[in-house]
Amino acid sequence: MEVTFPTQPEINPDRRKSKVWDVLKRRNSSSPSLHKVGIKNWSTRSLPRVGSFGSSSIGSSSGVSPKSTPSCSPVDETFNIAEEEVVLKEENVVRDYFSTLPNEVKLQILSYLPIKTVARVSMVCSNSIIYRLQVCKQWRTLCTDGTLFTTIDTRTFYRHITSTVLLSMLVSAGPFVRHLNLRGCAQLGSNDILCLATRTTNLVSLSLEGCPIYDSSSLSSLLSRNPHLKSLDVSGLRSMTDEVASELAISCSNLEVLDLGWCSSLSGVGLLDIVSFCTQIKHLRLSESSAFNCHKANEIMLALHGLNHLQVLVLSGCRDVTDEMLRFYLRGTQPDNQDDEDQVRKLPILHLNLSRIPHISDPTLRNMAGATPHLLRLELAGSTSGTTFTNAGFSALLPNIPNLTHLDLEDNHLITDATLQFLASLPIAKSLVHLQLSYCLELTDAGLVRILQKCTHLRNLEVDNTQAGDGMLMEAPRLVSRRSVLSSSATHKAVGLRIAAYDCGSITWVGISEILAQNLALSRFHRQPRRDSTNSTFHNDLYSSHSPIIRLKCTFEWQRLVDAHTRRCLRGEYAAAEQIGLGFSRWMMEEAEEGAWGGHARRRRRRALGVGEDEDTFIMGVGRRRLRAFSAPSNCLVM
Repeated sequence: MEVTFPTQPEINPDRRKSKVWDVLKRRNSSSPSLHKVGIKNWSTRSLPRVGSFGSSSIGSSSGVSPKSTPSCSPVDETFNIAEEEVVLKEENVVRDYFSTLPNEVKLQILSYLPIKTVARVSMVCSNSIIYRLQVCKQWRTLCTDGTLFTTIDTRTFYRHITSTVLLSMLVSAGPFVRHLNLRGCAQLGSNDILCLATRTTNLVSLSLEGCPIYDSSSLSSLLSRNPHLKSLDVSGLRSMTDEVASELAISCSNLEVLDLGWCSSLSGVGLLDIVSFCTQIKHLRLSESSAFNCHKANEIMLALHGLNHLQVLVLSGCRDVTDEMLRFYLRGTQPDNQDDEDQVRKLPILHLNLSRIPHISDPTLRNMAGATPHLLRLELAGSTSGTTFTNAGFSALLPNIPNLTHLDLEDNHLITDATLQFLASLPIAKSLVHLQLSYCLELTDAGLVRILQKCTHLRNLEVDNTQAGDGMLMEAPRLVSRRSVLSSSATHKAVGLRIAAYDCGSITWVGISEILAQNLALSRFHRQPRRDSTNSTFHNDLYSSHSPIIRLKCTFEWQRLVDAHTRRCLRGEYAAAEQIGLGFSRWMMEEAEEGAWGGHARRRRRRALGVGEDEDTFIMGVGRRRLRAFSAPSNCLVM
């Protein structure tokens, strides 16, 4: 049975709190015995500190007079204060709606986060200080669920994650992970790969480039447990031996993309096993491979010739490859003197890289003539000592590859303007997009201007360290202008042009000024809303920009000015761009004139030193500022 105390009717509600404490002080001074009250309505917050009251007993409420005066503060007022505090606390409570969701919905929400964020949350929840909290246990369980890690790409955060967290993530993912990229994860060792091999059995793509794996047994175990593997990158791994290659050929016969570049432990025996059993390969990269330095080289080339799906073949830096080996790949067992092109097997190759191979020459180009009609990208960059490709070899090859879009002829010292003029007269000129001619020392404006006139889809031209001059720079704006006029009447969008002309001694400020003026005119013609200059990008040998202008890379002396002018054209600041162009032309003209820019001051300094105009006097270790100090009077004059 509960007993309530009567309230005091004279207490003002606005001053309730102060009145309550006044009553408490009066009751506390007399120290009467407490009445027996119910525990439910008793508020311990209204009681003074322990020991301030006399003896009290809390029991049954029998025998209590309803008119008796309580010996403590009124319970009603004190209880109302407690209710107000509870209401205020309830208003400040933040409800956790995420915890009330089913786990399936939580995982669906977390699946939209990048893998870097999920890994960071997992690292925080694994901290030993807060791991005891139930909330962190739940989050750690969610963040390590295998359904979130069907694709793991550590390229953006591999430097900021420990091996323990990374390995726990991979083990938790287990058979759920399908695409795994561990490029650059130096914290993983052979034991970690062996532990990973026991969990991941459904990999489709795997990249281990840069991982310090020295034990070939762990790598072999990982590859043997993933028979559905279609893409594999093991470039630079020392553990890629002939035994691992044999296991790969047996277990992963459905491979389509394979990168074996810089695998120094792989010989021709292991490579022959791979290309003989993995007949579905489409992309094969063998950069800097030493597998062709054996008696199995011709057999490897014949096996490559028999691959019906091979579209990309990279042999850059394979210094042991010769014309005879490439003949087995391009023509098979057919003789060299076969003139009937209809009987030559047409290879499905689309991208062929034969750069930095010093022992190949024109016979390889002639063998390619009838065997590679579908070729889109051809890289024939020479070695440091140059190659022996001549105009005759390109005259036999270029007419037979009409769909070519990317051509790399860097460091070929023997080709001349005749090759460029012949290229401009072929159908290949209509499809060419990227042309690399750097360090072709015999090329001049005669061939480059012809290229700019006929290659209407050209987007990137690199001619650094050649004899290119102002004639090429003056022809480039005409190409962009023709394309911009065609784009205004057609549905396709106009594109710009990127020119790299480093260290070209024949380029002067006249050609640079022409580029600046034409960029300003093209930007005003294609007037667009103000945009950021970073929208102009160069990626994958293609230059893209929302405004059809010329992006020029020239000598370091003028590069900052050209970049500033280009940024203002892309932003729509035409007045500032015009001011930069006019200022550059005025400065260069005055610099070219005799006696301009400080000529009189220089003459006055020479007269002060007593040096005649025609005398060529040089003072060792004394610059212009020091000469000015020497020319001043030695006495101190006080005005």
